[in-house]
Amino acid sequence: MKLNKINILLGVIIILNLGLATTFYFVQQHIDAQTADCQRKTKVIQRNRSKRQNVMLNNIEPKNLERYRNEVNAEAYARKLYQILFNFDNSKEYNSRSRKAKEIVSSNVFEDKKLFGTDKDSSGGSYVDSLQLRSRLYDIESYIGIKEKSGVIKVTSIITQAASRSGVSEGKQRFVYQSIFDPRKKVFTEVSKVGMVDETVE
Repeated sequence: MKLNKINILLGVIIILNLGLATTFYFVQQHIDAQTADCQRKTKVIQRNRSKRQNVMLNNIEPKNLERYRNEVNAEAYARKLYQILFNFDNSKEYNSRSRKAKEIVSSNVFEDKKLFGTDKDSSGGSYVDSLQLRSRLYDIESYIGIKEKSGVIKVTSIITQAASRSGVSEGKQRFVYQSIFDPRKKVFTEVSKVGMVDETVE
């Protein structure tokens, strides 16, 4: 009698497990179908967006299209330049910034010690290493203006730098830089620090 009850109980458990497995299978099938449908719709949206952008660009007059591309290039090159300037963890990386930026700056900018100066102190050591200075470009906002006569592009960039040193945790501060970008040569012919933004950055 006891054996029959055990067998019945085992049979019920097996049936329940089969029912749950079947339910989970169909639920998973439904989820997979929804996921596939969502991915398909996302691809369609991306294709349509790309087509609309291409149509928009194709309808722009050649002069305006060139201007648009120059503005996009100027903003991208500005980000690249300030990433080079503000990203370093040691003396070697600090002193290699000018070499990294050489291809996107003119000779006068390349030789500007305010931008690419050495980190050597009066004793000949490195203040970057001795103070364990660390810096990174946290954020950048660039505003573009084209000088119509010369065709060069004026870029005003608000830089948020995150920096730390030995015994001091990372803090953030903002600077304003102005630069002149030559779209034909794809180099910055002028780069200068305008000042700091009087604003606390969390």
